[in-house]
Amino acid sequence: MTRPFVYLSLFSLFIFSFITVKSDNYILSVQPLNPYELAFQEIHSKIDNFAQPSPWKSIGPYNFSGRILAVEGAATNSNILYAGSAGGGLWKSTAPFNDRWEHINLGFPVTSVSAIAVHPEDENIIFVGTGEVYRYQQKENGITGLPFRTSYGIGILKSSDGGKTWQKSLDWKTSDKTAIEDIVFNLKNPNSIIAATSEGLYKSFDCGETWIKVNSNIFAKEIAYFEVDTLRVVATFGSFGSPGTGIYFSIDGGKNWKESISFPDYNGKASLSLYKPPIPLLPAPQIQPPERIYASIADSNRMKGIYFSTKFGSVWQLIAPVDFSGTTAWYSNWIAVNPGNEDEIISTGLFINKSKNNGQSFSGIFGPHAGNNDKYYNPRNPNLIFAATDGGVFRSTNFGNSFNNISYGLVTTQFNKGFSNSKTDSAFSLGGTQRNGTLKYSGTNNWSMLQPVSSATYYSDPDIGGSTIIDPENDSKFYISYDRHQVFKSEDKGLSFRELGQSIDGESGYLTPMVISAQSPKTLYAASNKIFKRTEESQSWDETNDGQPLDGNIITSLQVSPYDKNTVFAATAPVNNIGGLYLTQNAGVSWTKLSNSLPDNLIMDIAFDSKDPNTVYLVYDGFESGHVFRSNDLGNTWEDITANLPDIPTLTILVDPLNNNFLYVGNELGVYVSENKGAEWYAMMDGLPEAIIAMDLTFAEGNRKIRLATHGNGVFETKPVYQPDLFLTSRTRATDDTRLLNYDDTLSFTIDVKNWGKQALAQNYSAQLNIIDSSKNIILSQQSDTCCLQPGKKNTISLLKNYQPPGKGKYTAQFILPDAYNQLTDTVVNNFEIINPTIIKPVVNKIYKPFQRIRSKHLINSTDFQLGLPFSFIYDGYTYDKVMVSEDGFIEFGKTGSNGEFGISGSDERSLSNYSINTENKPAKVIAPWWENLSIGSSFGIEAEISYITEGLAPNRVFVIQWLRIGTPGSSFLNFQVRLYENDYHIEFCYGEALTGLYYGHGAVIGLKDHIGGAYHYFDLTSMDFKNHNQIPTFRSPVSQWPGPDSSYIIRTRTSLDENFNIPEGISLSQPYPNPFNSEITIRYKLPENTISSVKLEIFDVLGRSVKTLTDERQTDGNKSRIWNGYNDQGQNVSSGIYFVSLKVNDTRQYRKIVLIR
Repeated sequence: MTRPFVYLSLFSLFIFSFITVKSDNYILSVQPLNPYELAFQEIHSKIDNFAQPSPWKSIGPYNFSGRILAVEGAATNSNILYAGSAGGGLWKSTAPFNDRWEHINLGFPVTSVSAIAVHPEDENIIFVGTGEVYRYQQKENGITGLPFRTSYGIGILKSSDGGKTWQKSLDWKTSDKTAIEDIVFNLKNPNSIIAATSEGLYKSFDCGETWIKVNSNIFAKEIAYFEVDTLRVVATFGSFGSPGTGIYFSIDGGKNWKESISFPDYNGKASLSLYKPPIPLLPAPQIQPPERIYASIADSNRMKGIYFSTKFGSVWQLIAPVDFSGTTAWYSNWIAVNPGNEDEIISTGLFINKSKNNGQSFSGIFGPHAGNNDKYYNPRNPNLIFAATDGGVFRSTNFGNSFNNISYGLVTTQFNKGFSNSKTDSAFSLGGTQRNGTLKYSGTNNWSMLQPVSSATYYSDPDIGGSTIIDPENDSKFYISYDRHQVFKSEDKGLSFRELGQSIDGESGYLTPMVISAQSPKTLYAASNKIFKRTEESQSWDETNDGQPLDGNIITSLQVSPYDKNTVFAATAPVNNIGGLYLTQNAGVSWTKLSNSLPDNLIMDIAFDSKDPNTVYLVYDGFESGHVFRSNDLGNTWEDITANLPDIPTLTILVDPLNNNFLYVGNELGVYVSENKGAEWYAMMDGLPEAIIAMDLTFAEGNRKIRLATHGNGVFETKPVYQPDLFLTSRTRATDDTRLLNYDDTLSFTIDVKNWGKQALAQNYSAQLNIIDSSKNIILSQQSDTCCLQPGKKNTISLLKNYQPPGKGKYTAQFILPDAYNQLTDTVVNNFEIINPTIIKPVVNKIYKPFQRIRSKHLINSTDFQLGLPFSFIYDGYTYDKVMVSEDGFIEFGKTGSNGEFGISGSDERSLSNYSINTENKPAKVIAPWWENLSIGSSFGIEAEISYITEGLAPNRVFVIQWLRIGTPGSSFLNFQVRLYENDYHIEFCYGEALTGLYYGHGAVIGLKDHIGGAYHYFDLTSMDFKNHNQIPTFRSPVSQWPGPDSSYIIRTRTSLDENFNIPEGISLSQPYPNPFNSEITIRYKLPENTISSVKLEIFDVLGRSVKTLTDERQTDGNKSRIWNGYNDQGQNVSSGIYFVSLKVNDTRQYRKIVLIR
């Protein structure tokens, strides 16, 4: 989604001189290289490659894809599909369902592939167009303005061997701010090709060997080459009202052009689609009717309608005055007519819409990601169509009735500045992206999306993620940001968020720079054209510099000293006037402008030295100036250390935290390393694509790896060049952060210590574990002496076995290695909380079950609707006879005549804060298959409904409540049910198809809630675990985390209160150990003093079936234990999985969950 913006041109562009072209034939005898080609050649000829300790390795994300500008298949082979990305180059799939991808090296400095054409008769001949431009001859980097990020083009490339090798076809060495928009073959004569470019129309008569400019209007966008009469061609022109905007036609194969008439003036984009009518059977002789052409015409921010022409594009008439743009018509706009059925028309704006009656009406089709850039449909299968979107490639086999995402492994995510890593957990990173929001790395190639909710009406781009910060002392706390100063904080690793950005104002760049003090992580800084400071004490963003801008420009780079929280550098963009570099040493009370001798270009990154507090580094965008500078006196003087680096925009710099001689920089082609503080640089490209936009370099100190966040190829990591002789890191595996434990659970801590150095540790080292309570007191400490650790190897240390905390509350486990071996002096921290056990003890099983849609006349048309149950239902040990059904995806149980504990919550009692289950307020007694801010009614032409029905006869009735086509925030639509069973009181959550489009909700909860005994208890079905109210996950996205389709949770809850309720004092079932287990597990329990009890100890599976009886007898008081070896009552080995230990003492029962791993 887009919004008003300040248009900014940032770069001091270097205009290259060249020999004047004397004819329109595009062949030059001498053509100087553009800066990217020159840099590319230098990388491969003049700059040595460093012998890296290990190649770069992609860590994803595989399950999120970035912006795809072009998609094209081979007419002769439906298994071949190409995708051109905005920043990640060319990709190819040869799988039967086009869902497995590989990156194709082109041999040229190309990151943006904007057009693709495959020879109609020979799949080995391929043309790709390069570059992405929206303003003529201007480059924007997406940092200070709307994301019109330009990728430099070099013309058209051609392959004659299926993409193995490539050559220049249309060779643009003389201009670098260009783009190829479309390439089309003449189907009758494939040697004839026309290309639409930012410089006009070009035609080749010899299959791309030479090109002639045939129309000089800039920003030619699309071409339609008629199939029957190939002398007729139509082309569209225009971008943001560029000169010559309009639709033009040719009757001589594209040599000469005239402007069409009868269509409205527009200043955006026009898209074309041809339709060839079938030859009628009668009357004889059969004659091919004239081909028709359709056009979707749009201004920059809205559509003007759909037009068609039966006069080969010379005259047009309106057939559908529609607007699907969503303010993105300047790029998100294409049209497709089904080659086999003219009644079927797809028209896109921000989303996809389809007509089945030749444009008389349209319905929304919300499968693909928002932002639609290109389409391809196979001429041999008219119902097979592909959509290139801002979130990957989507495939439809029914001409747009539904789409499937086929982008897995299409690693083209565009990360923005501000990538961050946990200081201690190598499997935890955060990054803001272009069109995929903020993504979280958890140690696998599949990442997850974080989706906080904003109260601000101007929060318009939840899919644009900015700077992220992970607290260096406690990675449960982190900060993420979005456009328009939106800043959010999580204190539980992303389970919940609160908004922090409301008080940041001023003229803003596209994204907000944000940094945290490593010395004092309670101190943060953020910027617009002013700079703000936030501390934990102030709980607000306070203006620095008396609320005044530094120089009137937008601030694009910010860095706080790791040695002093009051020392901050800020860089402004040279937009309104000359930009500058500023320094404060008093937390922003006053700022000093530093040396004017620095280049008048955009500072892209600022970094402090890892050992010297007075040494600072800068890197610069632009051309024909230095790109890396160092100051040894905190900015008073500067030295250009660009040395042998190529003269192209440089984006990021990183100083090795262990050895400050080693510097790393990233530019718009790759990564470089210096081992002598910038005196000389070496390429560090092993494992990377040949051209890559290196947006942000960071250290993952948990495994001592460098992470590279790219703007188009996801994230890579590698070992740093400097390898210390001895360097240890540690990670505790006692508990996950913020884990909730029952009050009688015991803990056993396991710590992994790894040697990342080159030298073996040959002597003992001492490791210490502290347990700290909420008052910061060390309540227990234990040391362990361990000997010897080879390079690359790991020691596992066990401490505090079967430790039981003294009571309820929050605790911290702190693990410390000796400073001599841990040069970063990091302390590993885990947090956990001890709570009372919940009352509900459900047994949950997730199974495959086809979604059975009900058809009922009983419709629910209000937000919250109460209705009586056809039978009494037992949920949490109590019996209920009515429910309240909410459009927000949950139901609440109640009793007729009760207004208190067992009644339905009144509208004034309910807290639907964040539209989630995670509140200590009513509604209580809740089951929630998908609880979030949903809506009934009509949206985007889709009619939602909630209905209910009773199936079957007593005593085996099933009461079904169905949410059908229910809308989420954005444009996703869901289908799910709750089924209540009379015979055994079990519950089913059933999930159908999710039509997923743009999603910007807070996220959903799948779980249970009760309020027995005056306290709230929660169970999260996605993690199969009990949670406190502020710990239950509330960020489930229907786009990436929908449970269905055709799956069900089967839930069996307690049906009587004698189970685990009001347990007599002295009875306890401890957490079995070890858990998980492989061969045997010890189960300990305690019986009350001075009594003889009837005891039954059993093992149950997840379906509630008894597996093994360990004890069934009367026992005296005291501590008892039994061992289960994984065999059932029949003496057979049971399979791996989740089981439950049940201890029944007289009339009370307790449970523990255990996991068997074979």
